[in-house]
Amino acid sequence: MSMSPARRRRDSTATFDSSDNSDTDDEEENRTATTVVTTTAVTTPPPGEPATSSDAPDSPDEPSRPDAPDTVLGPAGRADVTTDTADIPDASTSTRAVQTEQNGNGIYLERVQSMARPFGLPARLHVAALSRRRARVLAARSDRYLYTLYTVALFYSLPVLQFVAAYQVVLNVTGSLDTCYYNFLCAHPWGGISDFNHVFSNAGYLLLGALFMLQVRRRKMRRKRKPRDEEYGIPAHYGLLSSLGAAMMMVALLSATYHVCPNALNFQFDTAFMYVLAVLSMVKIYQSRHPDINARAHATFGVLAVLIALVVWGVLGGGPLFWSVFTVLHIFTFLLLSLRIYYVGQFRFEKESLQQAARSVADMPARGLRPLYTARLVMLLIANAVNWGFALYGLFTQSGDFAGHLLSVLLTNTLLYMVFYLSMKLLHGERPRWYAWLYLAAASAAWAPGLYFFISGSTDWSTTPALSRHLNHECVVLQFYDSHDLWHILSAVALYFSFNAMLTWDDGLAAVKRTEIAVF
Repeated sequence: MSMSPARRRRDSTATFDSSDNSDTDDEEENRTATTVVTTTAVTTPPPGEPATSSDAPDSPDEPSRPDAPDTVLGPAGRADVTTDTADIPDASTSTRAVQTEQNGNGIYLERVQSMARPFGLPARLHVAALSRRRARVLAARSDRYLYTLYTVALFYSLPVLQFVAAYQVVLNVTGSLDTCYYNFLCAHPWGGISDFNHVFSNAGYLLLGALFMLQVRRRKMRRKRKPRDEEYGIPAHYGLLSSLGAAMMMVALLSATYHVCPNALNFQFDTAFMYVLAVLSMVKIYQSRHPDINARAHATFGVLAVLIALVVWGVLGGGPLFWSVFTVLHIFTFLLLSLRIYYVGQFRFEKESLQQAARSVADMPARGLRPLYTARLVMLLIANAVNWGFALYGLFTQSGDFAGHLLSVLLTNTLLYMVFYLSMKLLHGERPRWYAWLYLAAASAAWAPGLYFFISGSTDWSTTPALSRHLNHECVVLQFYDSHDLWHILSAVALYFSFNAMLTWDDGLAAVKRTEIAVF
């Protein structure tokens, strides 16, 4: 059946982007330029006559050249060579089904899809198969992270500022020492602020976040002056990178407002954008090798909204019911996410997807016990073990500091993903540049003592004010900063160097074709 190219719906395996239902202006013109992973174009023959075009497939007696790339048709029927032949399943090891469909330009598309592997996935994945979107479409998607973050930050921070300002006024009027959980042995007042040193020590987040955004902007301008062929290197995602710097600046603002009067009711202000940083960092790492199937900005911030709601429930309510619900949600969500990651975004919580996944498990003895993507499976097994451990630990201990527990879960997953990404680069023969190693070393050197000072806190809002004051200790640096101030300073430095490592660790692939860059 002939359909208009502008209205013909893409197959779910087109660019492996099964979640793309957007009709924005940037993506509409690209809708018809994207076809399935393996396509062969032939000229439409008149009825009853054999194909005689030079573009027709070779005859059975004349095998095609092994290095001949497949073709992807553009909107005008033009053949664009974009498919990596290494990603095509081997015909000798899998049964293939051929479907022929005519597009609006009278061109037949023969879609060859593997039937032996789940969801028709190839045995080997390369970035070229997952980066078929045009550069400006990917840039628009990436920029949405930054714009959405600006919107969320504005509507989140204004009530926060009003809230803590009112708390400070109440403290100044009543003089109660039980309202705010200060480290009274190292609290330096200034002006109307009772604990200025803990507010001022957040300046590192603000300055280094702004510096990182300037670095990303400089890279973007340099790329515009000297554009690179889109067939080479990792796709750039400047909007998402800039959102990391912007989120870091918001950490400075919200952490400073929390320390104006720290207590149980406003502790989430101190951690909310730390959650954002952890989630965006994992999204950025994943997007490097999966640009077409990465989570959208609205979905990512929707998940973050759910996390914030859980934090409110955990801090104000808590108890066995909350921890039971959270444990089930934690384990179930991570299992579902693992299936999405392993099946390259093709798995969805639908009847067909569940049947496909079950069928692939049932067919494992026939194919052998070797999984489709070994490294990906190992990474997911380790991550599931760690997250199951966190979930059970939280269920058995039921700590009153749920916000801190969730922050530990997200930061641990982020660090694990960074280690996995770097390990896979080395296993695939990719060598980061020397300055990327320098950034990683500096980040590690800052994270280690920073986490130590974070654990050895000088206050605890989850207890009574009297018990919290027992944790107070003297200043440790310049008679002005305590251990929590050092956490602010060192974590800001660690985040800055970690972001620079993510910014630069793929620089060595700038001259490598995407058909040769592995997906992991």
